[in-house]
Amino acid sequence: MLIETEDLTKVYPMGKEGFAALNGISLSIERGEFLAVMGPSGSGKSTLMNIIGCLDSPTSGKYLLEGEDVGAKSDLELAGIRNQKIGFAFQSFNLLPRATLIENVTLPLSYSRVPRRQRAQKAEEILQRVGLETKFNQTPTELSGGEQQRVALARALVNNPVIICADEPTGNLDTATSREIMEMLSELNKDGTTIILVTHDSENASYAKRIITLRDGRIVR
Repeated sequence: MLIETEDLTKVYPMGKEGFAALNGISLSIERGEFLAVMGPSGSGKSTLMNIIGCLDSPTSGKYLLEGEDVGAKSDLELAGIRNQKIGFAFQSFNLLPRATLIENVTLPLSYSRVPRRQRAQKAEEILQRVGLETKFNQTPTELSGGEQQRVALARALVNNPVIICADEPTGNLDTATSREIMEMLSELNKDGTTIILVTHDSENASYAKRIITLRDGRIVR
């Protein structure tokens, strides 16, 4: 099993008792799965993804990634896991606006001590894979929203991650471009990458092999 959580909770300081964003999540995700996480605003979707993506730690409960208990690791250890095993695609793209596409995509490799020439070569290969082979030296400000999300996906893929965490990756895109991005995620999944998608869009969720629904920090379906 790739991911296992057991009675996962996340409580944020708020008032006397705090706010429970997650309230006892037990979940298993197999390697190569395409999972969609749905639910209303405030249901805990992004909190769950942040913990699975090692961007945050649970308050209690257990999180195993490839059999390793990562729930109680330090920030530095979590950063190493993110760099080696997890790629991210967010609604806001999170690109460096004045950097070229090559520079944006190679950013994760710079933390892995990959030589500069190899970094550029790998970035070019990944950008070709997402259909941006003619725009290596352009900046994100020169691209459409769909092209920027392709760059974000290329950056997510450059370290050959085990998992891609996609949090509302089409939220800023039109319908046709959204379908292009979802088709791309589907193809990546067919190639063996595990996809975890947070979405409120039922059409996007239909690309997944399994859908879970959260409400008030619990899995209700």
